[in-house]
Amino acid sequence: ARIPTLIGALDEDMNGGLAVGELGVVVAPPGGGKSQFLVWVGQAALRSEYLAVHYTLELGADRVQRRYDACLTGIPYKELQHFSGNTARILQKVHTSVGNTLIIKEYPTKQAELHDLRKHIEGVKATIGCPDLVIVDYADLLKSKASGKDERRIVLENIYEELRALAQTEGVPVWTASQANRQALGLQQFGMDKIAESFGKAMIADIVITLGQDPVEKEKGEMHVHIAKNRNNVSGRTIKIDTDFTRSRLIKEVGDIVQIEEVF
Repeated sequence: ARIPTLIGALDEDMNGGLAVGELGVVVAPPGGGKSQFLVWVGQAALRSEYLAVHYTLELGADRVQRRYDACLTGIPYKELQHFSGNTARILQKVHTSVGNTLIIKEYPTKQAELHDLRKHIEGVKATIGCPDLVIVDYADLLKSKASGKDERRIVLENIYEELRALAQTEGVPVWTASQANRQALGLQQFGMDKIAESFGKAMIADIVITLGQDPVEKEKGEMHVHIAKNRNNVSGRTIKIDTDFTRSRLIKEVGDIVQIEEVF
């Protein structure tokens, strides 16, 4: 009923992870690790043998796949762009291990509606099985049925309401991301008041996580994960972690899903 993030203290405060029917939102400034967080929670689901569907509306599907490959193998992202025969064998081993438990679907920015995601999920159900986790990177880039004359704030709230409804009707946890405003730049920790464009997004979400770094921490790869909202448990906790974004890892010491020596 809950999909863990594999960030121990975060899962503890979330009663084990994001639950069926819940909407989780991660918030950070531009370049602050939102997409990396979503890949992280996706690979955490794979390690727990859940089926994850990852929708990308900003990055290309191939780039998202390489981030998963980097996280699961421990091979730096840049090395995966020009890999050798040995790397190819490692990736094949990983893909065999993961099997059909990860679906990455790319849509052009602001061209897909929630209806398109629902239709795709129905196709996944028919061919592979019911997803255990849905990731949308990120909700603000979805197209809404709300009138073009409506304020941006109203349009965004409509999108987040539809996304939470998808989590409830499909019976899955849904993770997405949102931008922080410029006041959050360089802050170690910030709350829901720094969410850009519409505070209503935070009101609709069940869990809101913010990612903060000052310039020195960003250089070191250190990050503060702050639980800004937790509908069903205590909020306000801040967890300091050591990241390695060259391998798309929010926790450096996570093990490789396939040991390299197993390949040879």
